Amino acid sequence: MGIRLKFIIYVVLPLLVVSIAVSIYTSSKNFSLLSASAKHRFVLDTEIVADKVSAENVRGISVAKSASVSAEILFGNRVSSVKMMRKLLEAFPTFSGAGISYSINADFNDFRADLGLKNIRDGKDAYSDGALDSYDFSANKTDTSIDEWIAASEGGRFVALWSKPDGDLVLSPLYENEVSLYSAALRKRVEAGEKDLYVVTEPYISNGKNMIVEYASVIMSDGRFSGQVVFVSDMSRVQSVLSSMRTSGDEEYFLISQQERVIASSKFENIKSIAVGDFYTDNAGNLVQNFLREDKGFLVRDDSIVGKIDLTQYNSFYAEILRYACSQSKTNVVADLSEKKVLIYKDNKSGRRYFVDFSHVRAGKWLVVHIRPEIDFFSVAASSMLGYFMLVGFVVVLSILGYMMISRFVRRIARCRNVVDNMAVGVFEDVSNKTFDDESGRLARSLSKAIKKVSSVFENVKNLQNDLSETSKNITQTLENYAFQSNSIDLQSVKISNALKAALEGNKGVRLNIDKLENSISGALDLSENVRKDITYVEDLVAEFSRNATSSMRRNANVNDRVKGITGISSDIAKVSDESNLLSLNASIEAEKSGKYGSGFSVIAREISRLSENISMSSVDMKNIVRDIENAISYDSAESGRLLENLNDFTSKYSKIINNIDMVVEQIKTAIPATDLLAKNSSTNVMETEKAFDLLNELADSVSSINTLRAELMSASERLSEKVRKMEITVDSLKGAQQ
Repeated sequence: MGIRLKFIIYVVLPLLVVSIAVSIYTSSKNFSLLSASAKHRFVLDTEIVADKVSAENVRGISVAKSASVSAEILFGNRVSSVKMMRKLLEAFPTFSGAGISYSINADFNDFRADLGLKNIRDGKDAYSDGALDSYDFSANKTDTSIDEWIAASEGGRFVALWSKPDGDLVLSPLYENEVSLYSAALRKRVEAGEKDLYVVTEPYISNGKNMIVEYASVIMSDGRFSGQVVFVSDMSRVQSVLSSMRTSGDEEYFLISQQERVIASSKFENIKSIAVGDFYTDNAGNLVQNFLREDKGFLVRDDSIVGKIDLTQYNSFYAEILRYACSQSKTNVVADLSEKKVLIYKDNKSGRRYFVDFSHVRAGKWLVVHIRPEIDFFSVAASSMLGYFMLVGFVVVLSILGYMMISRFVRRIARCRNVVDNMAVGVFEDVSNKTFDDESGRLARSLSKAIKKVSSVFENVKNLQNDLSETSKNITQTLENYAFQSNSIDLQSVKISNALKAALEGNKGVRLNIDKLENSISGALDLSENVRKDITYVEDLVAEFSRNATSSMRRNANVNDRVKGITGISSDIAKVSDESNLLSLNASIEAEKSGKYGSGFSVIAREISRLSENISMSSVDMKNIVRDIENAISYDSAESGRLLENLNDFTSKYSKIINNIDMVVEQIKTAIPATDLLAKNSSTNVMETEKAFDLLNELADSVSSINTLRAELMSASERLSEKVRKMEITVDSLKGAQQ
């Protein structure tokens, strides 16, 4: 299994699996938390809007209560009461109007109204005992009815409503106190003994334009209901509250009154009082009001138009969801917000799901309905989880970069390994042109130096091996020739010996034998001359072998010096191993610092450490191999020296043999004339024959010495062949160690 595969299995895959698992687990938890947080925020936003609307109502009620207390103090003094109300309107510009109304003759001033009416009918000024009416108001001469006069003047039993439609205070008529809804409601509260003696009226359309709401508080006189103080507020302030809380295009707020009428909306700004069931929109999302008409400040269905319009063509989504919220608000009431659950409404037409929440407005019994698509919550949670996906992407990119770095490092190591493998088969590649800037580069350059030196050593050893093999072949061939000549001399010597023996047996065939002897001696002389030539060739060959041995010793010395250089390279490789080991240690430390995200680099550190150990072991093996080569070369040098000494000794002995052969040849030459005398004198012939026999014995001894030297030369040749074989084994072992 390669480093790259190990890196993928033990680093990349675990890192990706852990990162994805952690991201999925964290994302799931965070998604749940974010969804719950978004829902809680959704509920809080609903409560905030309800609180803000409640604050508007509470302020109106508080001002109305304060004014009612003042009205009780100023009871009966209508002029002072009017001035007080005008000052309050100036102090609180958020209110669009205010007024005081009394019960019938509550301040006992109704007679003045009757007098005023009488004066108007008579067409005279409204004087009574020399004074104007209770408001110091002089009515114009007119023929108006009593109702018209009450509506157009400050007379009667009511204080007129001072309103600010355009920033200036103007008079507006009040409804009859006895028939006003809030007056009746307040009277019932007083009669029931309730403490909250105030009323927030149903918002209605004023003058066909704006939606207004009235805050009324009772005026008590002697413990009985005597009237009420009213402050009027424009619904545009509540409308702005709803619009300001809207955070997205599909998020909507609706304000529903006690009578389940839409009185404000963040989507439709100029909305009128519309019943929830009549809330339709067209395909463009616009509010449909063409089937409605205004009736006493409210929009109601116009039956003459409804029968002509198909309402099913319009979208009733808001009507359905608001009706659903109103029905749930009557039964689903939770005091603790943490336990409040968001309602989910599904639109059957679009298939979209919506989150719905509601909250009660404390003063006024209104209902705030909050609507938001479910997808918005997922988008918020997804946007918050984007960081986790970015972290996973960063881990993936980091893993890819780590894999690329490891792949690059492995490719460099593979190149160095290929170089070493090529060395094992005798191919020496120069890697000095491969420029790396890390430990693998330094290792490649060190291997390049080692390759050059080892290549030179192998070349020298190979040349020496070829020279020794050639010399061994020449010696073997010479020995074979010498053996053949020696056998020939032995045969001739046997023939001469037999001839001499035959000559000693008798004199009859002496002459014939002498002739034969002469022929044999001539042959012996020729053979001796050939032997002498062969011995001279052997002597030259031995001299050449001596020179080769001397050159081999010098080459061995040169190889020994270069082997020492390889030892230095082994030291450099050991240093690279130490540096790799140090790099592994630093990587392990950094991995410990990185925590769980550095576990992958811990595996890399172990791999680098293992590589360092392998390099260190290879360095030790190279040192051992170099030492073996050095010992083998030293041993071969010593053996070559001893062989050279033996060859020198062999040469000197060979010289003696040649001298002896020369002496024998000379004696044989001198013996030839004696054979002629042998024919003349048998006794002399016998003596000369015996002398020739002795010479032949000496020749046999010389031949025996030559055979002995030949055996020694054969032994030296075998030892030389053995040295060559050992040198080949040494070279093969060096190749095997490199592999």
